[in-house]
Amino acid sequence: MAENKQQVEEKALTEVEINEQMQNRIDKMHKIEEHGWRPFGRRFEWTHRSGDVKDQFETLAETEAEVKMAGRVMAIRGHGKTCFMDMQDKTGRMQLYVRKDVLGEEDYSLVKMMDIGDTIGVTGIPFRTHMGEISIKVIKMEMLSKSLLPVVLLLVPSSAIIMLWICRFICVLLLSCI
Repeated sequence: MAENKQQVEEKALTEVEINEQMQNRIDKMHKIEEHGWRPFGRRFEWTHRSGDVKDQFETLAETEAEVKMAGRVMAIRGHGKTCFMDMQDKTGRMQLYVRKDVLGEEDYSLVKMMDIGDTIGVTGIPFRTHMGEISIKVIKMEMLSKSLLPVVLLLVPSSAIIMLWICRFICVLLLSCI
């Protein structure tokens, strides 16, 4: 009996944490809208996938060819005025190198509002880092879709309560757009 109560309390704590994360993401979505960017429904014409860039790296690096890629943000590592991000598409992961002076103050503020799970489109030039990893120097970045659900939610065993809450949230979100 005591074990069941403890499991319920741990589960409730997890649901509260998820709700806080979702609220933080919703707040960031509203900030994105205030800046005039659209957090959902963007079309992006990509030229390469991460596998293509890795396969054709020597040619692309020699000619300093611009590549356009789209994918999901899987990691963000900020270092002041620079940022490294991992973006994943159908063919694998690619490291992105983002600099404030290249993107500009306004567009770099978008990076600060990104979360793991967001879908982005980038334009940049392939290069190799000091550690030898193939990366993209980002020239332009666009938000294609803001992720409101934390990626961690996918790892939590689904319960009827969580699923009902998610369905209700989506319905409210869709109805507010009409």
